[in-house]
Amino acid sequence: MRESSAAANGVQAMTTATIERELIESGPAARELGVARETLCYWERTGRIAPPFRTANGRRIFTREQIEEIRQAREARKTMADAPDAA
Repeated sequence: MRESSAAANGVQAMTTATIERELIESGPAARELGVARETLCYWERTGRIAPPFRTANGRRIFTREQIEEIRQAREARKTMADAPDAA
């Protein structure tokens, strides 16, 4: 039974390590996106982005997928803004 327990702990440790690598606090996420941290907070308050996860002490943390979705949405908005009117 100890082996099963050790194996379970190994899976838990691996999963936790994987998750920790994929979670990014708001400051680094903002720098990666090229915006201010306050901008991410504003986008969250106004519904432009889905609310990120929160740590136990209330810090915002984003997944790699969330950051990529924000990046794609920004690129789409920029493309639409740069496109000539289809009149």
